[in-house]
Amino acid sequence: MKRILSGLFALILCICSACTNTDYGSSQVELAKNVNFILTDVWEIKNTESNTMYYYYFATIENNSKKQFDMSDLSFEIKDKANDTITGIDQEIMSPSYVLEPKQSTFVYGYIGYPDSQQKDVGIQFDKPDVFVSFHSIDLRSSTDQDIVEKGKKSFTLFEDDALRIDVNAKNVKTLFENGTTKLSDFQVTYVNKTDTYLVIPYLQPKAELNGLNLTKYSDKGNFKEMSEKKFKKIDFSKDGMPPKTEDMDSEATGYVVYYLNPKQELTCHIEFTFENAGIDYTDENKDVFHIQLISSAFGSTTNLNVAYE
Repeated sequence: MKRILSGLFALILCICSACTNTDYGSSQVELAKNVNFILTDVWEIKNTESNTMYYYYFATIENNSKKQFDMSDLSFEIKDKANDTITGIDQEIMSPSYVLEPKQSTFVYGYIGYPDSQQKDVGIQFDKPDVFVSFHSIDLRSSTDQDIVEKGKKSFTLFEDDALRIDVNAKNVKTLFENGTTKLSDFQVTYVNKTDTYLVIPYLQPKAELNGLNLTKYSDKGNFKEMSEKKFKKIDFSKDGMPPKTEDMDSEATGYVVYYLNPKQELTCHIEFTFENAGIDYTDENKDVFHIQLISSAFGSTTNLNVAYE
């Protein structure tokens, strides 16, 4: 399914300098003449239950030269400077640009998870040039799994510190039946950047489950792909005097990927779940038929919500 990126990949980033912690060296490195990599934000998340450490990082690359910079020339790994033997258990690196034009900028986003081995100095080791940029070269943000508030209400703040707030809102969700599918839309996750700098975001993976009717088992009731919601609601799915048999059906989110926030940005993501060949049992008195999960690998937590249809 199409995934709409909730971020401005074509944004020309105008960061002139990064905040540097001189005890750990510079937060910048020159990749080529007048092409600079600038580490901008790092978030360290400690999970006490699974004994893991996650590092989310965001950097900009500014091409102040008169030549194109081929992003394939960018080669680095995330490592603990004091311990080369530690292997990442989960990681991703991405950048939207293949070739960076002169006088343009782009970003690099990534994360890595390690077993917690009391790492002292995790950072970016570049191949060319042979330079190590410590995550501690800037004001690294730090959190633990205890900072996630796992409330099961319809609207609440999932996380908040001095830099970032994450709000969850399931009060305005809408349901629709069309083309033989059931859609749950307008589940909202809002990110608020309280700072004057770019913030990296730990992605929350939303999943949903519908306890409803598997329409592949009711083909005798008509062509659901051509059926209106009004007509669907009038169908009697009972059999031999017994109520319809429901089952749990899964869906993942569409319309939601967030990598970073601009300074002082507030971003609300409107998330939709689509359940193929599935329908709601409108005869069931229990309307809380949707079960939504917000999964965070970094925090090692899953927030659960039960949501009713309209």
